[in-house]
Amino acid sequence: MFVNLSMQDVLIIHNILNHKKLNRTFYIENHAIKARGMTEESSNDASVVAIISDEEDDSYSDKPIIKLFKRLIANDSKQNTILTNNQILDLLKLEFDIDILVLHSLEVDIYITLMKRFLKDWPQWEDFDNKVNEAKKKNEINALKNMLQEKHDNLKEYLRSVIDIAKPRAKEAVLKAKEHIKNNTEMPKNDGSDNTNAEAILEVDASRWQLDHLFLRLPVAGSIFNVDPQPPYSKITVNNFKTEAMLNWWNMNIEIRLRNKGPNLLYRREMIHELRHTLVNKILPNQNNPCIKLDQELQVKMKLKSRPTESPRLIDFIDKIASMYPVKNCDINEVFEFVKKDLFLMPQKVFTAALYKRYLNEYSYVRYHYVMDDNGNLQDKYDIQLEEIVLPMVKFNIAAFDVKDVVLDATSLIVECSTCKESFTGAKLLTELREHFGAHPPEKPWLCTNCGLEFPMLLLAERWWSHRCQ
Repeated sequence: MFVNLSMQDVLIIHNILNHKKLNRTFYIENHAIKARGMTEESSNDASVVAIISDEEDDSYSDKPIIKLFKRLIANDSKQNTILTNNQILDLLKLEFDIDILVLHSLEVDIYITLMKRFLKDWPQWEDFDNKVNEAKKKNEINALKNMLQEKHDNLKEYLRSVIDIAKPRAKEAVLKAKEHIKNNTEMPKNDGSDNTNAEAILEVDASRWQLDHLFLRLPVAGSIFNVDPQPPYSKITVNNFKTEAMLNWWNMNIEIRLRNKGPNLLYRREMIHELRHTLVNKILPNQNNPCIKLDQELQVKMKLKSRPTESPRLIDFIDKIASMYPVKNCDINEVFEFVKKDLFLMPQKVFTAALYKRYLNEYSYVRYHYVMDDNGNLQDKYDIQLEEIVLPMVKFNIAAFDVKDVVLDATSLIVECSTCKESFTGAKLLTELREHFGAHPPEKPWLCTNCGLEFPMLLLAERWWSHRCQ
């Protein structure tokens, strides 16, 4: 039996072999197929194979392609069946005698990707489905078995033609990959010439205060590191930190836990600012633009237990929790009011048992860390500064709010400074948190990367890390 592949199929194979992100592209595509039942371009097909990466398996004892057919026949929805990566590897081994143990990992990725694409796009799926339905209506078991064997041979030859085209190109891709790795791992020769494309990665483990004083703006004795012993930062106590500023500080978390049957998480809020650091020479032309435009749309990740509800119901539930909380004082009420502000910003229709996150500002902020030498003037060659970019983000997890029998105690409300690994709860929650913030090292102000306005970090946190560019 001879199978002719169309020129489009050959081009698809070519593109797959030259794609740098082989699996990721098709994982996304096939997850979308599984959610919708079929792709737009194949919306007229009677059957579509959605192949995803999971660890499920089945108990059929037939050849892998026959297994696939039987699962399609048994699937009442007709649209979906699942084939795992392990099952694809079995198919390659049992149907085509391709043993992954003797292959390079890149070859394995290529073959898996090809199988995912061309299993889904086999031109005979519609004919297969029609014949299956006819045989099932007439209860012709023998005809069904014969048809499965016939289609097995057709699909196998179709996939074999794909593999035959891919084999030499896969070997070529492996050789190129090995050559690329070899060229990028060889030590560069120091021939005295400038290499403007050279990159270096410096990994530093330091506290925030140490990071602020680590690099010299001008190299001293050929070193950019500040190696002189430094006095510890002076402890300052400021008792007028506003609640919004403290709870919006980075790495600050808020939890509300019910005590019904053990500690049940009801709500968790995390400040998960994304930080990026680059050691730059400010004398040189700017190579990286620190201005990053951020999507402030609320992102939601639903779970199996997610249920739709209205945001006012969540706010009412927080009020209920606040009224039942055994500790009664103004500080505790401030924390509950702070929690409600997140919910006020949510759309009318929301989901419980879901994870939400969003960026707090339209653009990134930037600041620079360095230590200035006592007697140094800026030279024409060096101006070393640690560029720190922040993408402020909040994440909160809303559990099931439809709890009927609510049980709370004084530790149900928790505020945590994850940087210092300290937690605060009870009647003196905010009082102790203010004292804790007094021991935090001072923070440098931030610049908006879009408009250039400078903001003290305390003011930014108080304003929920948001401002309107002038």
